[in-house]
Amino acid sequence: MTMIMYNRGYEITYVPFEIKKRKGKSTVSLATGFETLLLILRIATLIDPLRIFIPLSIIIGSIGLLWGIPYALLGNGVSVGSMLAIVTAVLLFAIGLISDQISQLRLEKM
Repeated sequence: MTMIMYNRGYEITYVPFEIKKRKGKSTVSLATGFETLLLILRIATLIDPLRIFIPLSIIIGSIGLLWGIPYALLGNGVSVGSMLAIVTAVLLFAIGLISDQISQLRLEKM
């Protein structure tokens, strides 16, 4: 909810609070960390998916171009890895646009 309020321009104030020291053994595992990371990605994708997909697309596309330029300059054509990275970047960009449209439709209902 905080991310939605921040994204819409509301002022957010954080209130510090004290926590007592835990008694017993922690139940946090590596799987819990992975689930938390996945939840953060889902929330970020719901609210503003282009912040995730566009940078990823630019990074992967740049890697593909930088990888393919030496092959192209030597007259060997385009390498398969380079073309795979460029196509992946284009697909990530398209998925980001579709995801943005879906998130806008969902956020309009709120």
